[in-house]
Amino acid sequence: MNYFFKYLKLKNPDRRLLHEAIVFLFYEKFRVHTLPFKKLVGSREQDEYSDSLNDMVLRRIRLAIRRANKLAWWSNVCLVKSLAARRMLNRRRISSSFHLGLRFENKNKLAAHAWLISGDMEITPKGRERLKEIICF
Repeated sequence: MNYFFKYLKLKNPDRRLLHEAIVFLFYEKFRVHTLPFKKLVGSREQDEYSDSLNDMVLRRIRLAIRRANKLAWWSNVCLVKSLAARRMLNRRRISSSFHLGLRFENKNKLAAHAWLISGDMEITPKGRERLKEIICF
């Protein structure tokens, strides 16, 4: 019930962003389970997007992804959150870089992580882990 009252207090632009984030999280979750990785990320060529960044828009998108992740009844891994945030940025013609990294948990166990950066802001956080970045799209 607490989420409902918080939702009612949101302004209309933030509500629309929250709705968009929920839809894209669900869509990207479906795509992650059905498509090969090459189709998920797309090409490595940089699109002709704007580099003039509005920090307020980036903060609102980052917050919408966090809020939508809390509301989603399915579990979202970092890959799904990063792909959904990237889709939201692409709709606004804002450039971003999608990063993939690895780290060793034990001697024989690897852990992967994905994060999204636009300008100097981490839209989906890298975290504090010591990751070896393997590729950036």
